[in-house]
Amino acid sequence: MYKLYINNIPVYLTDGKGMDMSNASRDVLCVRYLSSRELLDTLRYIESSKGLKAAYIIGEDRDQVLSDMQAHYKIIEAAGGLVKNEKEEYLLIYRNGVWDLPKGKVEKGEALDQAALREVEEETGARGLELQDLISPAELQESTWHTYFTKESRVLKKTYWYHMRSQSAQDLVPQEEEGIERVEWVSSERLEGYLEHSYGSIRDVVKYGLGLSKWN
Repeated sequence: MYKLYINNIPVYLTDGKGMDMSNASRDVLCVRYLSSRELLDTLRYIESSKGLKAAYIIGEDRDQVLSDMQAHYKIIEAAGGLVKNEKEEYLLIYRNGVWDLPKGKVEKGEALDQAALREVEEETGARGLELQDLISPAELQESTWHTYFTKESRVLKKTYWYHMRSQSAQDLVPQEEEGIERVEWVSSERLEGYLEHSYGSIRDVVKYGLGLSKWN
């Protein structure tokens, strides 16, 4: 099963095996994949929905469903980090009224891990970061996926996330030209409270990155 977010609504691509279709309701959508055209209608419905809590798109070949979904969006690759310091605190940014993790677009010809380091440094002012492993839960297909809109197109952003370490509690500088208002080190005990005001994809990264199971 693959998981994406459309307007912060979790969308699951599944083969439907063992799935209880009685889960379908006014706020949980369950539809079968039939064609790329009908898939587009489903995506538009999800995008315009105001009360939907989750959606399940059921198809025997999940990779084909994902490929057809990507065909309806402009794909952008990004990379970022879940950064921990020696005090066991985690690095968060505050932008557009929500708490987030530092990340940004991968430049042409740039390696994913180097893009992740560069973006974390640029957005937070953190220096001397130690790159560790890729956060790659199977459900997220080694990345998170979420959508947004520009004046020109519908965008599906694929973001790769890395564990990172910071050896010191250094001064942080928010990248204001990117709309970042604050940068903070947050203790693990306070993370859940902060991430109540975040995106579902970011909560997933933290949950998998920290090996947690209690957050939805």
